[in-house]
Amino acid sequence: MNRKTSKYTSPRAGFFTVLAILGAMALAPSVAQAAVALDAVPNISPGTGGTVAVGTQAPADVTVTAKFTQTNVNDTIALDQIRFVGACKRSADFPIADPCGPNFDPDVFSTSATGIGAGACAGVTFTIGPPNANGAQLLTPSQTVTLQNGSQCRIDFTVNVLKLPFDVQPNVPGVQTFNLASAIGTITQGVQPGLSGGGLGTAPVTVLPAGAVPPPVTPPPPTNPPKPKNPKNPDSPKDKKGNATLKVSGSGPCAGHSFDVTVNGKRIDSVKFYVDGKLIATDSRKAFSTKINTRKFKVGSHKITIKVKFAKGSKPATKTLTDRFFRCDKPEAPFTGRR
Repeated sequence: MNRKTSKYTSPRAGFFTVLAILGAMALAPSVAQAAVALDAVPNISPGTGGTVAVGTQAPADVTVTAKFTQTNVNDTIALDQIRFVGACKRSADFPIADPCGPNFDPDVFSTSATGIGAGACAGVTFTIGPPNANGAQLLTPSQTVTLQNGSQCRIDFTVNVLKLPFDVQPNVPGVQTFNLASAIGTITQGVQPGLSGGGLGTAPVTVLPAGAVPPPVTPPPPTNPPKPKNPKNPDSPKDKKGNATLKVSGSGPCAGHSFDVTVNGKRIDSVKFYVDGKLIATDSRKAFSTKINTRKFKVGSHKITIKVKFAKGSKPATKTLTDRFFRCDKPEAPFTGRR
């Protein structure tokens, strides 16, 4: 749920809020506004849907995304400051440098000393500083990180869960707190170089008592399901012998028209058809066949070569079959008594 106003309502469990600031809004009001924004989204324990237990360690990350308008798509922005607040009694709000304000809930989490970048900042080491009085921790990169339109920098680190937090959503089962993230950057290339932009983000975290096991999250179905096996050639643990035979239909002793070439057998994966050494077709589905149009060839004898590839683990792995056909002259029209 994206917002472009500083007025917040508490998000429901399982949702996060993001506040993107375009250009210099709330950073330097005297400077003209640019159409460049940053999204900063925190995340604790994504594998359990944001649920952790006291006394455990959990993965965490902060993802910063650059979002430009159509007229600014070629802009770039350098990340100047990235902040993370582990536990806050409110959603993120202005100013960006202090997104939690005096609502920090201390000693709920402790973080690792460093994080590792992924995406547009892959391999960059981020030093994670101690929390200030309002819980904001600076994530400082070992080198400048510059983002283009739509690119993301994700900083992966870990948190230790030390105690139950103040319950920010008493009407929701469990004990929830908010973790916050914010980012500020400077446009290095574009319509208004030197202008600052930034963004804020909030995500709820459920903390269970010590000894509780966070429920696993069911992984989504694969986006690329495995290729189904050829129904004609199912893998068999007992019989891994492949074989293939060639059948030429309709060529006759003198082929003056099109005819079919078919390969039958077991455990066939794919078949390639050649005439006089030139590939004319590839077939990887039942039935393995092609049609040869003799009108495309010169008068005379031609060699058909079939290269068969069997399913993985078959013996043999491949097989070559050959045959010939003869392209005839166009037959003379029958005599009708007229010239």
